[in-house]
Amino acid sequence: MWLAVILHCITLEADTCDIMVRTGGLFQDKPACSDSVTKMGKALSKNKVYVATHCFKIRTIGESV
Repeated sequence: MWLAVILHCITLEADTCDIMVRTGGLFQDKPACSDSVTKMGKALSKNKVYVATHCFKIRTIGESV
């Protein structure tokens, strides 16, 4: 499972950044997650917002790395 996360900032100063986490559920694979955060990142960038996107692998307790 994959979790989509976006860091968006109004300016390049670190104290103006927010983190957005997709609350609509996890993605089954990394390509689907990457596609979703890339689309949202591009939309935010059009509004002059600085954006960094990432997908995190979520493991269940006891699952090997």
